Amino acid sequence: IGSEGRNFQFAHHLVLFDLPFDPELLEQRLGRLDRIGQRAEIQVHVPFVDGSPQEVVAQWYHRGLNSFQKNLQGGRELMERFGPRVFDLAQDFHETHATARADLEQLILDTAAARAELAARLEAGRDRLLELNSHRPERASALVHSIQQQDADRTLDDFMLAVFDHYNIQVEEINHRTFQLGSAGVFADSFPGLPADGMTVTGDRARALAREDVQFLTWDHPLVTGALDLLIGSGVGNCTFAHWPETKRAGLFLEAVYLLECIAPSALHIDRFLPPRPLRVMLDQRGAEPAADLRAQLQSVRLKPAEPGGVLDQPAVRDELLPALLENALSLAGARAEQWTAEARRVMTAQLSAEIDRLRDLQKVNRSVRPEEIEQLIAQKDALDRHLRQARLRLDAVKIIIAGPGR
Repeated sequence: IGSEGRNFQFAHHLVLFDLPFDPELLEQRLGRLDRIGQRAEIQVHVPFVDGSPQEVVAQWYHRGLNSFQKNLQGGRELMERFGPRVFDLAQDFHETHATARADLEQLILDTAAARAELAARLEAGRDRLLELNSHRPERASALVHSIQQQDADRTLDDFMLAVFDHYNIQVEEINHRTFQLGSAGVFADSFPGLPADGMTVTGDRARALAREDVQFLTWDHPLVTGALDLLIGSGVGNCTFAHWPETKRAGLFLEAVYLLECIAPSALHIDRFLPPRPLRVMLDQRGAEPAADLRAQLQSVRLKPAEPGGVLDQPAVRDELLPALLENALSLAGARAEQWTAEARRVMTAQLSAEIDRLRDLQKVNRSVRPEEIEQLIAQKDALDRHLRQARLRLDAVKIIIAGPGR
């Protein structure tokens, strides 16, 4: 199973009872152990019968290619060059090994020389400027710290547990931040990303790395994105009436949530500059925004469900007040959306202009930078600016809050 993509970084002894006749396949088998998480020096054991064809392959790998000691570069080229000689020598070696050992030694010497020449050629062809620009320890440290903070955040765990409870998915906590999901009814069959026989998920990265049968739950996991699509695609919760009886401030409040969207071809990756962004607007019955402390209070208090009949039965509220409030809310949201769009265009222009200038300067000293690359980047910048200008608001949810002791 060493060629099947398994992960054995917890083991450090590899016994090769057979040797593949392909250096890259051997590299793949070694890579099952030589991977992230390996803490010991890997011991490779290659048993073979003296004078057998297996000895030719083993000696060629060990002394000619040095495949058991270091990662082999250019294995395919060396295989095409020396493979026929290895095959011909190994085929009759069990009968001619007494006289053919000189041929084996010559094959090993020729292979070792070719390997050294190929390594020198690859070293001379390295793009050192690219490597220097790729090494940014400060940014890498900040990225690692950000990932660690996200791993420790329990927001995703709490959100998915609430979603599972809402859709009647059976959940059993089997370890710290590790849950077994099962099919408790017909609801689980239509839950996206959840197989019929259930699955095990965890929010603990270390546990997910140690257990191949446990899936690591992140915001881009199919189970999470499917749950978000299921919630957003349904009409539940898009429009609601609520009552705030604990306050002495009688009145009506309207809360509208808009989504700033930018439709563009996926190849532009426009969400790196302007991802779909929710925008919340809250107004009182006069059409003005409440004070900051009142807005914070309305967003934090536990509201009670209310029946819409008492409000919508009043023609003045239904036909005049609510349309006027929604119009004011759209106007406020539009002003904020313009600021976000302008900032996204500014960031995009600065980033791509700097990249275009960098390529132009690099082109003067590096012939590998083609004019087509610069032209493509300029066209991408123009397309991004054009689509960012067309970003639009979509009303996603409305909530009407009736404040005061009465209903």
